[in-house]
Amino acid sequence: LSTTCYPPKKIMIHQRKPSTPTISRPSFGGNYVTSDRRKKDPIHRKASRRSALLLHRQFLVNWNNTKTIALIAIAVCTTFVFFGAFSGTEGAVTSVVSSGQRHRIAIVIPFVADSSSGTFPPYFPIFLTSAAGSAELVDFLIFYSGVKPHFIDALADIPDNVKLIDMEKTSKLAFLIMQRLLHHKLFNTEDDTNDTTKSKLDKEKFNKLVAIYTQHITDYPYALVEIKGAMGYIFEYFLVDYSHWGYSDLDVVFGDLPRWVTLDELEVYDIVTYGFGDQDRVYLRGQFTFMKNTKNMNLLWRECTYLSDIDLRFDHMDKLRFESAEGCLSAVVLRQKNLKVKYAVKAFTDVTEARNSAFSQAVYLGIGKSADRSVVYKAQHNDATTEKDVLALPFDWFERPEYQYSNRHIPIQKYVSEVERVKFFDKDEDVHCMYWAPGQYQREICVANVNWYDDTVMLIDGVLYKQSFETMDMPGGIETAPFYHFQEWKRTYRSAR
Repeated sequence: LSTTCYPPKKIMIHQRKPSTPTISRPSFGGNYVTSDRRKKDPIHRKASRRSALLLHRQFLVNWNNTKTIALIAIAVCTTFVFFGAFSGTEGAVTSVVSSGQRHRIAIVIPFVADSSSGTFPPYFPIFLTSAAGSAELVDFLIFYSGVKPHFIDALADIPDNVKLIDMEKTSKLAFLIMQRLLHHKLFNTEDDTNDTTKSKLDKEKFNKLVAIYTQHITDYPYALVEIKGAMGYIFEYFLVDYSHWGYSDLDVVFGDLPRWVTLDELEVYDIVTYGFGDQDRVYLRGQFTFMKNTKNMNLLWRECTYLSDIDLRFDHMDKLRFESAEGCLSAVVLRQKNLKVKYAVKAFTDVTEARNSAFSQAVYLGIGKSADRSVVYKAQHNDATTEKDVLALPFDWFERPEYQYSNRHIPIQKYVSEVERVKFFDKDEDVHCMYWAPGQYQREICVANVNWYDDTVMLIDGVLYKQSFETMDMPGGIETAPFYHFQEWKRTYRSAR
């Protein structure tokens, strides 16, 4: 990883007071302990010192000299018109308080380190740098195991809104996950009373299951993505002070999420998910989905038997197959008659190369006057003229009043069409739109008449609708997004290291 920093204008190094909820030590009714070598609580609270990477307002990152990434954020404000039921223009969130309610999102990310390295991924510093830009609204709770202490000590610039929660051992993380997923079998009750008199799962079998699952996520850490939809329940004791919780990944560069997340997304919708322009499939994206922190939302996963009957699944290891949460949970949500869900097109990705200027030019992360503000952006088109325009932009363009972006009351996305019903494929058609999800969910998730890149899809009380939007013109021929998901580029980076 090489960095070219410009312009060489320093940011004042300072220490911020934590502006986030205090997370108290939970009690799990099992042999579960969290600890921290510094403060004796689950949260690493380091001073907000900035590395050399952050001592510049803007930087470029080149991957293996073949693919260029440089990082950005976008502001999305939505004009929502829906049969007059929810009318008006919703600007970006300018405060964590609206309608008398305090909104704060916890993004939950479990992580098991590779046993050979004992550390976070090599791109983790980029994640940390970008996460700081969303401190106004979002905390990132990273539950980790297997990371050697000296690697944690070396992370000198952990933002206040990134909480590193040490599970100490992978077996303790596995214990917590199994205890929560099988709570209804262990205690035969929906509440948290530890009454085992009616247990459907004896202690010996449970302990054996924990040992098997510990080895499973040690050998295949990626398997943790299977539990994404259940993490609001698994980690609920850490989430009591948050109005919303969600999930994402470490291979993401975040921009200005508070500028993107609109009030209607926090107040009207139960679930919100950001995609990159694959609206022909209506699913909850693993790279970024958040939902209200309520009991109903936190128990939706129970209808996915690969989780609620995970003990039966691991009884047959020879038949064990990876199960994407994007399949089952998405289908479960679509079957609900009392939810409001928004499927928005807002993200950048490196999956598609044909129309993606990131492959020929770069992606940029701009850091504001305060490190608590950042934006992600890139050239809108693949041509040399556009690239020159991007490089000519002032490094702090997103904070300058002459550009509309700086006015958080002006929506960046606005609806330009009437609301229409979404159509599904005919029953006799062979439908396949998600190769990574089980075929049984394809017909529910795949839709027929949605524009991939320009339609927002909404689930309103069991009915799917769509509405076209357009994005405001940005200076310098750029386009912006709340985050950049580099799921393909990370493989190149990993091999280059």
